[in-house]
Amino acid sequence: MGDEPRVALINGDARLQAPPWMQTWGELVQWQFVQAIQDGFDDGADVVVLAFAQAPTQCERPATDVAFECDGPTALAPSLPEDRRTMAHNPAYRNKAVRRVLDMVHAEFAARPEHETARRRALVLDWHGQQRVLRYNPK
Repeated sequence: MGDEPRVALINGDARLQAPPWMQTWGELVQWQFVQAIQDGFDDGADVVVLAFAQAPTQCERPATDVAFECDGPTALAPSLPEDRRTMAHNPAYRNKAVRRVLDMVHAEFAARPEHETARRRALVLDWHGQQRVLRYNPK
């Protein structure tokens, strides 16, 4: 094993299904994503990858006719929609939701100060084959 990095992979798609008690994007991001990423680092991972990918079954599903308030390129209501299962089947809404989650996670970890440690760590945000990599030294 030696100096090989340990990697933790987080399935972002599964974490978009928030429990009913979560009402805001901030709660969703903190509890479903930030905490899982921090847990990965705390468990010894050198690299944590948060990945979103459309599974083939999602591509085959017909788009629903449910309308969501999501006008504009990034506009979303400040609270999570009540019908979250249908939200996942609305491609336009889902794309905006994933973009918002990734932007919020990026902001959270980019704002954390770097500390000198023996090993540098990285957070990789991956969506549609485009990666954002943050160098990170957890507390």
